[in-house]
Amino acid sequence: MHHVRKFIIVPQEGIRADTQLMGGKGANLVYLINHKLPVPSFLILSTELYKELVLKRISGERLTQFKKAWTTHKTEDSQSLARNLQTEIYDLHFPEEIEKEIFDCLKKFIDHPKKLQVAVRSSATVEDSARTSFAGIFATYFVSTDGLVDAIKKCWASLWSERALHYFRNAGMKPWEIAMAVILQEVVQAEASGVLFTNIQHPYFGSIMQIEAYSGMAPSEKEKYEKPQLYRLNRHTGNLLESGFPANRKPLLNESALHTLFESGKQIETFFATPQDVEWAISQGRGYILQSRPVTKAPQKEKTAIRRIWTPFFFMERFPHPVSPLGWSLLEGPVIFRAFREPLFLLGQSWLARKQLTRFFYGRPYTDLRVFYLLYGFIPPIFLSSDKRDLIALAGKAPSWWRRLYLYLPCLVRTIAYDANWFFIFHLRKWQNFTRWYTRKILKLRNHSLDGLDKKSLLKFLLRARQLTDRFLILHRWSITYADIFYQLLNLLCKRWLKSAPEINAVSLLSGLEGNRTVEVNQALWKLAQLCYKNKTCRTYFQKHRPKSLNDLKKCNCPDFYRAVEKFLVQYGHRANSLDIFFPTWAEQPVYVFEILESYMKLIENAKAEPVELIKIHQQKSLEKRAKDLLKQGFWQQILPFRRWCFTLVLHYAKTFVLLRENQRFYWQMSIAQMRRAVVELGKRFQKEGKIKTDDYIFFLTAQEITRHILNSAALPDAEIVQARMEEFHRNQKNVPPTLIREYSDDTFDFEYGGKEVEVLTGMPISPGTAQGTARIVDNLSQFTQLKKGDILVTKSLDPGWTPILGLISGAVLEVGGMLSHGSILAREFSIPAVSNVQGLYQKIRDGEKIVVDGNRGQVIKLNFVRG
Repeated sequence: MHHVRKFIIVPQEGIRADTQLMGGKGANLVYLINHKLPVPSFLILSTELYKELVLKRISGERLTQFKKAWTTHKTEDSQSLARNLQTEIYDLHFPEEIEKEIFDCLKKFIDHPKKLQVAVRSSATVEDSARTSFAGIFATYFVSTDGLVDAIKKCWASLWSERALHYFRNAGMKPWEIAMAVILQEVVQAEASGVLFTNIQHPYFGSIMQIEAYSGMAPSEKEKYEKPQLYRLNRHTGNLLESGFPANRKPLLNESALHTLFESGKQIETFFATPQDVEWAISQGRGYILQSRPVTKAPQKEKTAIRRIWTPFFFMERFPHPVSPLGWSLLEGPVIFRAFREPLFLLGQSWLARKQLTRFFYGRPYTDLRVFYLLYGFIPPIFLSSDKRDLIALAGKAPSWWRRLYLYLPCLVRTIAYDANWFFIFHLRKWQNFTRWYTRKILKLRNHSLDGLDKKSLLKFLLRARQLTDRFLILHRWSITYADIFYQLLNLLCKRWLKSAPEINAVSLLSGLEGNRTVEVNQALWKLAQLCYKNKTCRTYFQKHRPKSLNDLKKCNCPDFYRAVEKFLVQYGHRANSLDIFFPTWAEQPVYVFEILESYMKLIENAKAEPVELIKIHQQKSLEKRAKDLLKQGFWQQILPFRRWCFTLVLHYAKTFVLLRENQRFYWQMSIAQMRRAVVELGKRFQKEGKIKTDDYIFFLTAQEITRHILNSAALPDAEIVQARMEEFHRNQKNVPPTLIREYSDDTFDFEYGGKEVEVLTGMPISPGTAQGTARIVDNLSQFTQLKKGDILVTKSLDPGWTPILGLISGAVLEVGGMLSHGSILAREFSIPAVSNVQGLYQKIRDGEKIVVDGNRGQVIKLNFVRG
């Protein structure tokens, strides 16, 4: 049943959608309720009412003048006349009988009319159509029933607004030929609302469903000042591919809400048979569809210009794994300022130094490529390592290095005056003095008991340790610079003066150096392994029980070995397997030390040999002696040994700075270990007070949040936010970081995988998009149970009978098949990125390995360095 009056339409299930009577938006809403989708109660003021009240009112001399100005393309005149027409609409008399009829309908068909807030939405006959959307062109108002009539008039008047006239002109339409219905829709008290795109192209995931969520109601207004939370879903399975929202906000949509929106989006797209832009809201756990329109223009613009290129260079070596929120927030400021911002300021590049220099992708920090171009571009290429030369070349369009050096000369003079560390001899002397001062400070912190400290004192302790990191980084940046320079010089001398001995190069001469703290640690571990091996009781206990802690070690009843391990952990227990504060130190979890001891004891038992680190020391000494002997050969080298002197000097400083570079990580971890002590203690206090679920949760807060909580009593983030960060952190452990990311001016990205760690197979691109996942080799349909959601299907060809499994896979690699094969057509219909004609793929791709399918370029990228 439905109830239709001349001017007011009260939609109910079964009513016929009529665009000319209801407008595009109104007809779409009627279509939705006919398909049993949850739409808030609404009325439609038909286009007949617009014609009766508006067109009759404005018809006459002014409309005639407007038509004349419009047809003669007098833009200013037509805009001025349109403003006069709008004034007439605002002033028109709204018949009392129609107003009463509207309120009677609202009371009858909409719940809680006394508390009612009404959304007054435009619904022009050309609005929300497949050809023209008029999205954001006409007006929408949220009013109480008192302001309803004025809002209706404003809605009608928006058809004559300046932006509407521009749209009409570009679309080749005449505004006087367009009629507008108005929708009066109940405003639900939403916890969250937003928009859903049922099918868009993502530069990395290919064809996806994207949901943008805002807190509360009215996303069209909130999007002006509030960034949405983004949820990207596999548009076939509904699986969450990626989410993004500010760190201090909890997720607005849970798994159930995402599933509800996904199902609604798929239904709506199926009904309309075209991708849709859907506005939605969630109130008291129930989802509502507010409106739906065809996606007439892809949300992403054409990539016209690269805004920035992001590279993992510099950070990937230091943080090979995803970084915890707390770990990064503690190190971000000192590292970025000392490594990037301050050097850029000193070189006169303040325009870049003040901008965002790093950005996170897959839980890892990436750096703006321009930073390295400006920092290294003025150095002669002969002094730069190949990876830095590649970075500079990647930046493109650059004057020669000597021109950049000339431009930087005044700044370099200022830098020399600012920091005496630029001269390597001064730097070495300062490092020696700093080491003594630094170790005293660390010892003082290490001996400081944290048990009796309150939270403010613990925070002060944490910041003191962080300050030591900052002081350390001031020197560290020069150490790594000179290590690179002397390494390259040594490599050059080896190539030119030691051609007869190609095995002697910078790598071999700088491997196995005595004084390397890592080698020193390994030597100490080797001695511990020998001590344990000699004691049969201790050796047997290790083999049977594999201790995990010092308490376990006590049970082996070997006091000498126990004391030796304790002494080792006092000296080296600050070491950890990462610079991220999330990872425990060896002293906290000595299981890593015990595993190394176990492997060393197997070496002693099987080969009676030394570990490879100790063997390399002997090899290095032998190669160094041989190099110097070769440089003595020849009559003139005996009389004027210039080459030998020069080589010896360069080798000395290359060894010194390479050692310094490596050993400085050892010292850096001293201050990080003290920061971790304070953080772990704070975590215990927060857990005891019931502010976090477990003490490990503290690593998923930020330093700023902890500081504000302790000093200003600010609330910590909700448990849901912390849990979401933790899940994202662990999820990122499995993701493969791109080697290069291009950011375009339309905020889209291209992800590139390359370098020595990947292998690229070439085929024919048959379905666009890219997908990353686990390769699953399936020869026939009976093996489909091996497939999991998100896997990439690897098979000979794709048959139409395989359609049921296409909802599981994220990509496909086929050995045979052209652009018009059944497999190609199926892949495109299901928006699955696919590549065919990859010859010998069964020999080249292993089941279970990580791969990327690039259906745009026809490439399959094997990510060989990924385990599992």
